[in-house]
Amino acid sequence: MDKLKQDVEDYPDDYQWERAKRLNVGKPAIHYGFKRLNISYKKALTPPKADQKARSNSSEKYENMKKKVEK
Repeated sequence: MDKLKQDVEDYPDDYQWERAKRLNVGKPAIHYGFKRLNISYKKALTPPKADQKARSNSSEKYENMKKKVEK
């Protein structure tokens, strides 16, 4: 449990599957470890690892395609 608690402190934005891979356990072990430690996730409106530049490029491409279809 100490390793999981330390991992959460070191990497607060990581997904459970990333923790499982790093700690060499299965995803369910992380889930049950969180339950035992009373750790929960809150969903953010934007993903913490989202690349704003890539996201804006995708939005621009979508808008350009939308304009072409409307013409």
